[in-house]
Amino acid sequence: MDMKPEDCELVGKMLYRAQLIAKDLGLEEGGARFVFNCKADAGQTVFHIHLHVVGGQAMGWPPFPTV
Repeated sequence: MDMKPEDCELVGKMLYRAQLIAKDLGLEEGGARFVFNCKADAGQTVFHIHLHVVGGQAMGWPPFPTV
């Protein structure tokens, strides 16, 4: 939530690298999600930019259960 325009190149490189990692993990055929978690409600305890590669099984939508 604190990214600036000068971070666009970095984020693009992160997404490109995440794609390569997903392919290396064998996720290309079934697919994967690339997820940024931002701030406390998303589960962050140390606020920094990072990217998750999630795959290996079918996922539903929404990605969290309703309460």
